[in-house]
Amino acid sequence: MDPTELRSLNDQIRAGRVRLFHGGFPGLRPGEFILPPAQTGATSMKSDSERAGFHRITTAADLVYVTTERSLGAAAAAYWAKREPGKGRGWLYRVELDEDDLIPDDDLPRGPFVSFQLPRARIGAVLDRGVDPDNPRHVRELQRLLKLIA
Repeated sequence: MDPTELRSLNDQIRAGRVRLFHGGFPGLRPGEFILPPAQTGATSMKSDSERAGFHRITTAADLVYVTTERSLGAAAAAYWAKREPGKGRGWLYRVELDEDDLIPDDDLPRGPFVSFQLPRARIGAVLDRGVDPDNPRHVRELQRLLKLIA
């Protein structure tokens, strides 16, 4: 994604024409911030991501991952329960940009927008409290993503 496209996307998000999603840690409320694992002490997905084939990850613990695809955000929320057993099901959030612009995620394809990184993301709305980690739809979504990067 070239800088002009990225600037346009940031403008579209701020204008409400494109939405961003994040799936993960449960229990946050609108207005609160999703912060990166380096600040919260949460387990980073870096090692899981590397095992899945995302080899260029360098700052995963320092950034929050967001997506323009609701289904991918829901799949990440479902996966949260698998990597954090006993801590409940992951939640799906609609998130908003704060003062920072999106950073392209070099690990994922852009077709036209898929995944981006931010220092933090503000929760605009809670969309699903407790995404089912055993729903086959979420497994298929993660498999589809892995095929795109293979």
